[in-house]
Amino acid sequence: MRRLLLIGLTILLVSIFALPAAAIPTSDLASLASYYPANAAFYVGFRTDQAFIDTLDGVISRVERVGDPTASGSNLLEGLDEATQTLTRDANATFMETLRPLLGDIGAVGTTDAFPLIDEDPSNDDKAGVGVALQITDRAGVTALLQDMISANDGNAMFVVESTDAADTIVPSGSNQMPVPYYFYVGNDVLLVGNTDAVLTAASLTNTLAGAEDFNSTISQLPNGDYNIAAYLAIGPIARAQMSTLEAMTADMPELDAQMAQLDALSGVYNSINGVAVGFVILEEVHFTMDFFVSIDSSAYLEQLGISPDVLAGFTPFDPAFASRLPADAAAVILSSNLGANIDNSLSTNLQMMGDMQGMGAEEFEAALNQINFVLRGATGLTLDEITASLNGQFALGLSINPEALMAGLMGGGEPIVDLFGFGLVFENVDGGIQPLYDGIAQAVQQFLPMAEESGITLEALDVPGGSGWTITIPPQTTDLSYPLLIQMAVNDSVFVLGTPDYVTQALSADGGLAADASFQSSLSTSLPGAPAFLYLAPSAVSIIDLAALGRSMNEGAPSVGAILDSLNISSGMTAEGELSAAGRAVITLQSAGE
Repeated sequence: MRRLLLIGLTILLVSIFALPAAAIPTSDLASLASYYPANAAFYVGFRTDQAFIDTLDGVISRVERVGDPTASGSNLLEGLDEATQTLTRDANATFMETLRPLLGDIGAVGTTDAFPLIDEDPSNDDKAGVGVALQITDRAGVTALLQDMISANDGNAMFVVESTDAADTIVPSGSNQMPVPYYFYVGNDVLLVGNTDAVLTAASLTNTLAGAEDFNSTISQLPNGDYNIAAYLAIGPIARAQMSTLEAMTADMPELDAQMAQLDALSGVYNSINGVAVGFVILEEVHFTMDFFVSIDSSAYLEQLGISPDVLAGFTPFDPAFASRLPADAAAVILSSNLGANIDNSLSTNLQMMGDMQGMGAEEFEAALNQINFVLRGATGLTLDEITASLNGQFALGLSINPEALMAGLMGGGEPIVDLFGFGLVFENVDGGIQPLYDGIAQAVQQFLPMAEESGITLEALDVPGGSGWTITIPPQTTDLSYPLLIQMAVNDSVFVLGTPDYVTQALSADGGLAADASFQSSLSTSLPGAPAFLYLAPSAVSIIDLAALGRSMNEGAPSVGAILDSLNISSGMTAEGELSAAGRAVITLQSAGE
């Protein structure tokens, strides 16, 4: 059972990926969009060729051998044979002999009509249509196979078969009592299967998804170009349709006017969003990659939020070399740039949205900002604008957790836990502009210290060549740790850093560090060019997932996550050429062969 579960889960997780040489252009994966209406809510194109099946078989074998080194390999084809035998009711049928010769290289699934699900009439939900399209090589063979399958399952009386020069159709008969009927259209080079009769006319559609401007412009912008799966989601039209439905349903419900007004305040947001594209591929044989792309009507979006288009200047690329300011054992990392501008824009956006939703006027909005500045000035001597203006360089956030100490804490007993975690926030000091922020924080800490003397918290000067710093010592009774927690902050001409001593030391020295780590460099190679942000989870973070789940101790036969995965990273980018667009990439890196 464990073997079958492993194969099944692995197929589910990795069937969306293929080796780089086997990945195909996005345009090929979109080639079946001509069988779906222009207003299709979603479309997913995928490969069905033999090379893809071979790839799946190899990946499943690799993962299975992690759990059992003596395993002979995947039984994917045996599983496909079993499925073929179940469909045909033929104990001697095999996938390679029965189904594979009939299939082409591309398949797709999408909606033929999704809007009955989101309109105000619940009685027509069963009219929502989903259709599958498969390239085929033998029309007569596919029709015969479908008829044999229906006959083998005692369904002859439930379907009617009709043929024309263009296609064969198999439709439910009057005696068909299936709760979800199936309709089949077998053309000369395509098989269409759906739960409504919309698939019967799909081949003759004139206004198709293939000709939809947003579909083509969105899916063609996926950054890698070649994928194993390419998907499109009409998120904007769906949101607008749902809003129209809500407005119609609540038109005679004045008690909901306040809630609808709050939603209406966001109308500029959902009116500006177009489609979203997602692609899946594996890079360099070990990097399982998911890309996405979304375009937004930036003028409507930013106008609704009351933001100047100048905010897009805040999205500047992160510098991979700044990772040298973090220790090599950093487990979870965020690298970014121009953090101050992004904080300022994000805070302004959220305050504006909250103000709109709560009906705040300009004066009330200004008062809220003044209150924030009052608190900040009292603590640091700086306003919000002064603080964010100083954070205009590179930024790094790192977190480390000691797996051995974590396990000791989970199990209890033994030696006292020490150095359970480390962390650091590192800001580039551009032209000395961050010094006032350091001075303000140091001032706030020194003002707070007398109030914390009873708890034993102490403050000592830290020797920083070419700069200054402080060490804050927090005793165990305050933190519930078994050791004193040291937090340091320091500034020099290059950086301002706040964190545990190991992070502060590395940030000030910038000698090697995470930037020289092989797993980080491998993960970095897959990041999007020009991305303003990069999130990285190191192998040690993956190992912590094992500990947190206690997977191996609870299931001796299950492979560890860390034995399969090496690292994970996410990068993102934004551009503003005509429209605001965003691209993102999430990558899971497998352990290299032989590790």
